[in-house]
Amino acid sequence: MWEFLNQPLSGASSLILIVVLGAVIFAAIKLGHKKARDISKQFLTEHPDAATLYIYGEDLPSNSAELDCVQGTVSKVYDPRTVPGARVQKGVACHTLPGKVELNIRITWSKSYYVARKHGSMEAHFTFEAVPGRDYAAVFNVQDSSAKILSL
Repeated sequence: MWEFLNQPLSGASSLILIVVLGAVIFAAIKLGHKKARDISKQFLTEHPDAATLYIYGEDLPSNSAELDCVQGTVSKVYDPRTVPGARVQKGVACHTLPGKVELNIRITWSKSYYVARKHGSMEAHFTFEAVPGRDYAAVFNVQDSSAKILSL
């Protein structure tokens, strides 16, 4: 019954398998982009006066981040490269309601992103007053282990 699994794939079967796998990967990427746009759009629909916070390592081509919101309200993080009109095209982003915001942020990166420190993480605590509709950046510098919040 399962003999067909033990046989080598023909050229046509291999090509079909590659095309199907490529289509699945493409669909997964598109779905991830749609999810990021939906996170941003939903929060902004509910809170049109929200501010945007970009979180990135200035000396990293790419990073991910985890947020612990101590005070204020923030959206889930999303990839800003997938959202039209994003001012920063790396790292991650989130939206925050206006008012006092206090966050513990941890960024992480892997060896493919940063050669000098093959992988790692860095944490910082930020407190700022979010102004409606304004953009901010939590900028980490891995080289000198510093972090700052900027108004864009």
